[in-house]
Amino acid sequence: MNTSYRSVWNHALGAWVAVSEVTRSRGKRSGSAVAIAAATLLGGLTGTAALAQSHDYADGAYAVDITTTVTPTVELNTDLNIDAQQVNIVTGPGGIIKTGAGTLTLSNAANDYVGTTTVNAGILRVASDANLGNAASGLQLNGGTFQFGANNVTSARAITVLAGGGTIDVNDTTGNVLSGGFVGAGPLTLVNNGTDATALPRLTLSGSSTAFTGTTRVGNDVTADFASGRLNVAITSNGALGTGSNIVNIYNN
Repeated sequence: MNTSYRSVWNHALGAWVAVSEVTRSRGKRSGSAVAIAAATLLGGLTGTAALAQSHDYADGAYAVDITTTVTPTVELNTDLNIDAQQVNIVTGPGGIIKTGAGTLTLSNAANDYVGTTTVNAGILRVASDANLGNAASGLQLNGGTFQFGANNVTSARAITVLAGGGTIDVNDTTGNVLSGGFVGAGPLTLVNNGTDATALPRLTLSGSSTAFTGTTRVGNDVTADFASGRLNVAITSNGALGTGSNIVNIYNN
């Protein structure tokens, strides 16, 4: 019988452990029974760790390598109210999927995984395009938020907005440029969920998005949203927000 595994951070051991998908962990941290039954991953995700398909984070920084070698994608999960940071390298021919309502920061500029980065839920934060792996790989939004974690982030990646939609949050940063354009038909939202309301250039869209047919919302609707940050998005190419019958709603920009 084939068995699927996921890896869970065990605070008692200070290491990732590989856990069968049929084994239940208690809360945000794996229990001692799980630790005993699991394969301890003290040397990074090698050997039995290659069977892992998902990684559950608690708060804080994690200095453990992630490999996408065996499975096409690896799920990186942060539950609600969790703010975690993947410090070590993410590598391999596969991609990653951000799941869970919490926040995950990819902070290693040496990440070289080749597959697509998909944000299904919560927030995926980067301070550099290099955090997203191979420069030719794409970015997909399907219900989650892609957030800038530093000023002057420049990316030429194509961004696919799937049916679940997606949000791009400048988070009070400035000088960011997306030149790869958008594709897909899902709803796209561009916001500043920070608090800085000054008129600073925060996001420039310079790519062609002729294959994007979804609706676009620009800025925070101050009547519905709590965030008071100002977005100030600049459009420098024709069709940067798509073509056809897509609708663009502009709030507080």
